[in-house]
Amino acid sequence: MAVEQRQRDPNPPSIPVASFHDAVRYLAHRMPGVATVTTTAPSLERSEGIHESPRVIDAQVVESATTARRVDGPVTATFAAFLDGVQESRVVNILRGVPVVWGRVAAAVRRRIDRRLRTWGTPVVECRLYAPLSLLDDTSRSFLADTPIVDTSRVDEDAAVSRHPTHVIEQALHAVQRDRERAERVLAERWCQTVGEPLLVDGSISASDIVARHTCAVGVIKTHRQLYASGDMMDVILGLAAGERTPVVRIAPRNRTPVHSWYLRLRDGAPHDALWGIVRVEVAESSGPTTRADDVSRWVLAERAPLALPDFRWDRMAYPVHECEEFLRAIS
Repeated sequence: MAVEQRQRDPNPPSIPVASFHDAVRYLAHRMPGVATVTTTAPSLERSEGIHESPRVIDAQVVESATTARRVDGPVTATFAAFLDGVQESRVVNILRGVPVVWGRVAAAVRRRIDRRLRTWGTPVVECRLYAPLSLLDDTSRSFLADTPIVDTSRVDEDAAVSRHPTHVIEQALHAVQRDRERAERVLAERWCQTVGEPLLVDGSISASDIVARHTCAVGVIKTHRQLYASGDMMDVILGLAAGERTPVVRIAPRNRTPVHSWYLRLRDGAPHDALWGIVRVEVAESSGPTTRADDVSRWVLAERAPLALPDFRWDRMAYPVHECEEFLRAIS
């Protein structure tokens, strides 16, 4: 029972491996006679078919404006630091048809000092195994008894655990993503509580009450599987010109802290697709959303140069975020 409880720790310790091939050797040592996966296939994050379905969500408009607003005035590089995280996961073993996934997450804050980026604090780098323990036989579980592993078989009451290999992999991917978000949240909260200078967070800030309520944190979301567009707001979003933003809305996802948010087009999207060059910005709720949105939009617009090439997301990505990702890949 003690072993089972340790295995079901939602945040087990990081395993002592630095790469996928290290994980293969690690399991080969712990599971002699059991073949491990050796593959040159891309990471699971690049697999097709594992995406959230696109949808449009209503949101409460908190500005009196109903049309796009031009962000005028000088743009100045105001952000003191940039936070981003990366993840990589691969199938490292298949036990009686059940995929065992190795996942690695890393997160860091890069602080801008004299126009150069330097690492603030200690980056988070963690590696874990992910598998639905309830689907493994006794022999397989005994092999993994002393291995820190995230159990992905927890489901709602009365629901069956699917043995479909694709479902198992998707559950593991979601678990790796949660670990990456947790690593990012730890660093963001640490920054807000100790430094408090403007911080650009690559992604949403609403998962942490501390970060979502702090005026220093600005979340910049580059992907738009969910569009917050009530009524005619969709036309406003898609019709934005470079340097324009939408009215501010209040977003209150379930189990997350409410924030103020708006869409901002960084670059002209006419020759490209409808959402090209558009980011969604999140900040703490305030009594003056118009002034706050204009100020923060100028900060974000100031990060348009240099271009974040060769990243394919360069139209929506600040160069310091691109540099942060390159740094994380180099150390993890």
